Order: sequence, then structure tokens, then C-alpha cells
Amino acid sequence: MRKKVTVVGGGFVGSTTAQRIVDMELADVVLTDILDGPPAGKGLDMMESGPITRTDSRATGISTANGDYSATANSDVVVITAGFPRKPGMSRDDLLKANYDVVKAVVEQIVRHSPNCIIMVVTNPLDAMAQAAWKVSGFPKNRVLGMAGVLDSARMSTFVAMECKVSVENVHSFVLGGHGDDMVPLPALFHRGGDSAAGFAAEGAHRRDCGAHAQGRSGDSESAEDGICLLRAFGGSGRNGPSDPEGQEEDFAYAPYIWMASTESRDCL
Repeated sequence: MRKKVTVVGGGFVGSTTAQRIVDMELADVVLTDILDGPPAGKGLDMMESGPITRTDSRATGISTANGDYSATANSDVVVITAGFPRKPGMSRDDLLKANYDVVKAVVEQIVRHSPNCIIMVVTNPLDAMAQAAWKVSGFPKNRVLGMAGVLDSARMSTFVAMECKVSVENVHSFVLGGHGDDMVPLPALFHRGGDSAAGFAAEGAHRRDCGAHAQGRSGDSESAEDGICLLRAFGGSGRNGPSDPEGQEEDFAYAPYIWMASTESRDCL
């Protein structure tokens, strides 16, 4: 018997999640939303794409405006994407109270109809909502998960691949911490095509002046570019890095938390 996944929240994230599950034929999907009409239409669209994608997962969409979650009963996994989105100028933490109420109400219904499921929380602020879902559900901690670690590590790998102009299939990254502005990438666990960050960046980026080296004034400019592209990916963009206190070098990026002083040189990693 095929597994069943319920996706709570039929917005962009929820509907995309449902689409991916159906396209990969991982499970049958129930997509829920408080709106009446759109989730049913999206579910039908996914079903009608089956003859083209050659997948046979079933997708249905329901409205839970009346509080009826019976169609989600006996789900193996429930993905919670429902909640208020961030508006310009808002942090994830600004959503805490409003989205707590949403998550609490959803989890109570999930526990009632699918007491043996695994809950995957996507709603922001992610870490707080995952904790709330765990507390409200009463489930063991290994059955309530937040998706932040996978998402943020994938984003890190994407940025590195974009900056270094390589395939994302050859990049592996690891990001630690909460899903927010304080998350920290760990260069020591980063690999590109089997080479560690230190391995492919040391030739060029492990220099006293990374900016000058990237401009080709000394050493191997190609390996220097590797080093600088890694810094851009890990640190964002901006001037006045540790090797450029006066802003004299060309614009390049750095990350303060991965720039460590040593006795003989500045370690870019």
C-alpha cells in the first residue's frame, strides 16, 4: 500500500512540496488549505499531469475552513507549511504568536486523525514552531522534525556552486544552528568534488592579502578565485574585509566568523 502524506497549507511552499512528492511518486498526497476551491484545483492539476510524467500517485485537495481534517486520517507524514508569511521588514521571530496559534490548531487535528504520523514543520519561525508542535503533539522527539538543516545546507551548496561555477552535484555543505540570521556555515565540513574547503582554497586564498592575490598580483590566480568565491558564498558581499581595512581593494566578500588570524598569515577559511 502506498504511503500517505498530508501537506497542510496550499500556498507556494505547500503546493510545491505536494507537487514534488507526486512527481517523484513518493506517496499519495492530501493538500489542505483554509481556502475553498484552490487546493482541490491544485490536486486535480497534479493528478492530470500523471499521464505526462508517468507517475501514479494520487493527489487530492481539501478545504479545512470548517475544521474537518478527516480526509487526512492515517497519514504517514504530515508537512506543516501553514501560517502567516513574512512581510517586508519583518524577521521570522515577528511571526511567533500568530503562527503559534496556527500550528497549535493544526497539530491538535493531526494528533486526532493521524496519531502515528511523523510531523515535518516548515512554518516560521521554524525552530520555535517545531518545538511548539512537539509540545502540543506529545509525540516522541524523533517524530517531530524541522526542515531547516537540510534547506540551509542546500542553500549553502547552491551559493558555493554558483560562485565557483561548478555543478551542485559536486558540492556538499553543512550549516549549523537555528533557521535565521544566526545560522553558521561550517567550512571544515564543506567539500567540492571530493576536495575540502581548505584543500582547494589554500593554494590561492590562504594568503596574507586575499584581495590582492585574486587580482593576479601574485601566485595562482585560478586557485585564488576559488578561495575568494568560497568567501563570497560563505559571507555575502561587501568591502573592508580583514585584509582590506581601508577599502582599497576591489570588492570581494568575507565572513568574519570564518576568518581566523594566524601567526604567519590570515586564514581565509
